[in-house]
Amino acid sequence: MKVKDWFTDMGKLLFPKLCFLCKEDLISDEEQLCSSCVNELPFTNFHEHKENALCIKLQGRFEFEAATALLYFNTEGKVQEILHEIKYRGNIYLAQYLGKLMASRLKEYYKEIDILVPIPLHKKRTKERGYNQSEEIAKGISELLSIPVISNSALRVKHTETQTHKTRSERAQNMQEAFQWNEVRNKHILLIDDVITTGSTLESLVSALPAEWNNTISILSLSAAIEA
Repeated sequence: MKVKDWFTDMGKLLFPKLCFLCKEDLISDEEQLCSSCVNELPFTNFHEHKENALCIKLQGRFEFEAATALLYFNTEGKVQEILHEIKYRGNIYLAQYLGKLMASRLKEYYKEIDILVPIPLHKKRTKERGYNQSEEIAKGISELLSIPVISNSALRVKHTETQTHKTRSERAQNMQEAFQWNEVRNKHILLIDDVITTGSTLESLVSALPAEWNNTISILSLSAAIEA
């Protein structure tokens, strides 16, 4: 046995690569999640339908070209577990992997995108958390699609209370005047989010973008709270 192979085998023995969800060993071409767990995720397949349930949910609230979410979200189950891991437990590698998974499944539908803009966090929350989970997802998408991530295009200027347990009207009020944009013109912008619930955050962000800058908005979220 070659010395390099010996060290590789010892590394696998001492630091095994396990699936985040089922804790089974990952095989060589798997990353973060095993194929079985990936296949069991609640995929929406919204990208196959221009007038999908997420589009209908957001229609009439702001102008956008397309809207897609990879997974259905509910307050129990695997998607909730994944979101907590990437949002509160610092697992940026899982977030980036999920971005790559999104890109691999949806790459044919986002050929005209110019830039990726993650939903921004307020600087105070970014400092507390150490990262923006939507930005890490965007990095994974960028790695596969070679579309640049422009994180400073949009800024969260209002430190809002958590949206958890708020009604739709309370969420909308909480997000009023929460965002500002640095100048970006004549671009097709793909907004990247981790979860869409009422859509109030997206509505506030897109509404803050000056119409005279002549941009087109599309939306891609890891998950959305819409019944399957």
